[in-house]
Amino acid sequence: MSLKVRLKYIIKNNLLFKSKIQHVKVLAIGVDSPSDLLILTDFFQIERSSITFQNNFKPHLVEAEALGFKCTIDCKDKHDLIILAIPNDKKEALGLVSKSLKIIKEKGYIIFDGQKNIGIESIVNKLSFLNFTLISKAHGKLVLAPKPKTIPHSVEEWDNASQLSLNKNNFLTSPGMFSYKKIDSGSELLGNFLGNHIKGQVADLCSGWGYLSIIALEKNSKIKKVCLFEANYAALMASKQNLKDPRACFYWEDVINLPDQEKKFDFVICNPPFHSKAKYDIMQGRKVIKTGYKILKFTGTFFMVANTHLPYERNLRNYFSKVDKMKETPYFKVFRATMPIINP
Repeated sequence: MSLKVRLKYIIKNNLLFKSKIQHVKVLAIGVDSPSDLLILTDFFQIERSSITFQNNFKPHLVEAEALGFKCTIDCKDKHDLIILAIPNDKKEALGLVSKSLKIIKEKGYIIFDGQKNIGIESIVNKLSFLNFTLISKAHGKLVLAPKPKTIPHSVEEWDNASQLSLNKNNFLTSPGMFSYKKIDSGSELLGNFLGNHIKGQVADLCSGWGYLSIIALEKNSKIKKVCLFEANYAALMASKQNLKDPRACFYWEDVINLPDQEKKFDFVICNPPFHSKAKYDIMQGRKVIKTGYKILKFTGTFFMVANTHLPYERNLRNYFSKVDKMKETPYFKVFRATMPIINP
């Protein structure tokens, strides 16, 4: 909602151009609350379909599509107004800044918006080449600028630095993905328990760039198929590059709202997120556990790794008769849950 507050402010104070263009084209990149953009339809007197909503994250696209926006994962068409919500990762943010500056129409404007707690100030400090107005409001900052006459060569390098590249463990990842610099320690710990006893149909929930599936397939010749479910499109595409095993299949889905699946999986493996919109949110993991239960056979096994301080034990016992803590370190714990309850 903070973006909406700042957009209202610049509209109320006549800071946002009111273009004479008959059909203003708006592109919103990375916005996590699509409804914040509805204020622009009245201001520009445009249809909702005139707003293009670009996002990697499936749940946000589903919400935006329901509102009537035009949705995409990547847009190269030029627009009169571009709104970029600055993400947490600085390299990803600068890459998106670079890309967005290339697709502003002549006499167009760009908005960079972000919360103070994700480091928006560090991005603002990089934008001295723009003739911008800075708004500080509602625990965040908004940068409003017309299209610059020239863009420094260094800005092009920001885009290059945000592309897919090999991480420390020789897997393809890009900034913004979970644990893109190296294998996450929790996933690595869980991977130690996926050796030579996994078989049949396997689901990898919140699969990221594919590490757990890679390990499972390398260690288990009796696996028939691994289905990777991931809501971040970029991460899912990276997993396709990292995992060439023909037993792997890939689904761009929100695990928490997975379409109805029969109980067909023999094993479910997961390292669920515990943040939502940059905030601590234990409900994310609880919902992933519920999904895992729903798609697991009654003879199946559920493997999960979580941060040590997160209290998932009771939730696991709500769905499984037998819950074993296989390993606990100062930072992570690994669970194996079996004997799913018929009517939890």
